[in-house]
Amino acid sequence: CSSKNTESSEEDLSSLMRQEVKNASKTTTEMEDSELDTQYLQ
Repeated sequence: CSSKNTESSEEDLSSLMRQEVKNASKTTTEMEDSELDTQYLQ
């Protein structure tokens, strides 16, 4: 029973990490897009 709990928590952790990575890459691409916009405006 306890091993089952640890397995599920580990899965939750990995999925959370994946979400974090997704969000991080999303923000970086948005930042790059805004930087490109400012370069074009100058």
